[in-house]
Amino acid sequence: MHKTIKIRLAGLCILAAIIMLHGCKGGSTGDSADHRDSLTMEESDMLLVPLDSSTTQVTSYMQLIDDSVLAFFNEPNYDIVLNNLNNGTTTKVTIHRDGPDAVNGVTGFCYVSPDSIWLYEQWGRDITLIDSNGNKKGHVRMSAINDSLGNRLKYAVSPYPLTISPYTVKNGIHYLQGMNGRAVEGQIPGSTLIYDEKAGNWKTENAYPSVYGANDEISEWNPFGFRQTQYTFTPDGEMLINYPASDSLYTYNPMTGEHRTYNAAYSKPTNIHLVKVNSLEESYADYLKQYCYTSIHYDKFNDVYYRIIRTPIEDFDITKYRELLQTKPVVIIILNKDFKNIGEYSLPDDKYNHGNIFINKNGLHINVVSDDDDFMKFRVFRIKE
Repeated sequence: MHKTIKIRLAGLCILAAIIMLHGCKGGSTGDSADHRDSLTMEESDMLLVPLDSSTTQVTSYMQLIDDSVLAFFNEPNYDIVLNNLNNGTTTKVTIHRDGPDAVNGVTGFCYVSPDSIWLYEQWGRDITLIDSNGNKKGHVRMSAINDSLGNRLKYAVSPYPLTISPYTVKNGIHYLQGMNGRAVEGQIPGSTLIYDEKAGNWKTENAYPSVYGANDEISEWNPFGFRQTQYTFTPDGEMLINYPASDSLYTYNPMTGEHRTYNAAYSKPTNIHLVKVNSLEESYADYLKQYCYTSIHYDKFNDVYYRIIRTPIEDFDITKYRELLQTKPVVIIILNKDFKNIGEYSLPDDKYNHGNIFINKNGLHINVVSDDDDFMKFRVFRIKE
């Protein structure tokens, strides 16, 4: 079956398209990394999600709903597909492109209920509330709202929702993750935008750690290799933020405003550092040569966290960068509830869309390229008993 696949990556450079959508190939062993493991993982049965003729296997955003329904953005039809993983049934949420209910430029969503689906539009920093029929129920252009210092959003933070940096809505508070915007005096060049529906205002949180240097140096890092940040929520409701260049993880408590730092490093020294580049080719080389922490995930079924790291490729021909970006090795770091490293597992060979990951009772699901366009494919890994 042949399908027309159009991937909207507004604002993403070629490097980001290859890294986030085409993914990368794992290590060759599928074994525990060489360190003091107390836990490791094993592969379980893969998951195949059936697709109809108008749905592509390639997606830039997905959300697991109630541990059993996989929702993902389908660019060709410009809709959200909901697949029930228990019985295989599929429904779709219409997003209108024309008329009074039109919402264009969607880059992420948060499905709360059939009557409450929030959409995020990157360029206007717009959030729009629709129902499952695509009827528009609310709209806010956050870039038109000043913060308490009188600054506009475009100068504070640049949210870009991805599966591993999800758009989350909790009790009327919207969390959007991405990278820093331009530094403005008196304003945090943060990685998180928090919007309060009731108060009608926003703020930035989660400034970059010291490894990124001074505020004016942050923007010199590779934007989608090292500046784009990821997060999950802890069972206590704290944000747990992953900065790709930092060995540490960082928590932020939305209720108290408290920030804490935890060492959650890979077992080998990473020495991730800023490399100033003058060309796209140099940017590729920088990414390939360095370690890079790419995401953090909580497994409530085992009360552990999984931190994903991509490890360096030492010797390479940069003219083969597309293949090299796909073959950069991937390791899962297993962390306990206190964020201590208690095991590592190198993924076996495959082309992983490592930006698309979800966890349910069956294990950690990582999207991989399928040879059959009738299915979206996931390899599944779980804690070894």
